[in-house]
Amino acid sequence: MYDSVLDAVRTLRGADDLVINRSNVNRYRVVLHEPDQSQTAYYFSAPIYNDRTRKLAPLRFQPGNDCYTLQGTSGAVSVFGNTICLQSADDRICCELAAGELSLSDRILVGEGVTVHPTLNGAAAKIRCGKEGTSVRVRTEKPYYNIRVNSKYFALMQEPFRPTMTLSGIGAFLADGAATTRKITFSWTMCW
Repeated sequence: MYDSVLDAVRTLRGADDLVINRSNVNRYRVVLHEPDQSQTAYYFSAPIYNDRTRKLAPLRFQPGNDCYTLQGTSGAVSVFGNTICLQSADDRICCELAAGELSLSDRILVGEGVTVHPTLNGAAAKIRCGKEGTSVRVRTEKPYYNIRVNSKYFALMQEPFRPTMTLSGIGAFLADGAATTRKITFSWTMCW
């Protein structure tokens, strides 16, 4: 994982020196000036600039008073104990992990059987769960009547094609760290 999207671009280019076009207004791309006066654009699937500050989102949790924080591109992530809270202008959604308290190790959060990595607008958790599976309790401050769910994801929707929060099983790994084709399934119950 990288500390910023610029680290990813440096890796792709195989070079450390980047001459950034500062007049770029697209939140999904970085534009670089090339020595031959041309420009190269690198696009991302999520916004990479904060919508208020227009600065690149850092990919690093920061220690705070009673939590760890991450400023995303459209909101903030706060981690209290074993609970990850996503705060946007629209809502506050908290996901409680079945793990012990998380602590900061370099740029990621580590707990009993779980590591939490910063992303551009949330967090990616790697959870040791074995055959019995695991559970993630989701709480919101307002009811969501539009929910999309299938065997691969669970999403609380703001609009028909605009999720507020998505919980998805990206992959499964064996104890030795090797990827597996083991099926990931979701079950859910909505409570108000």
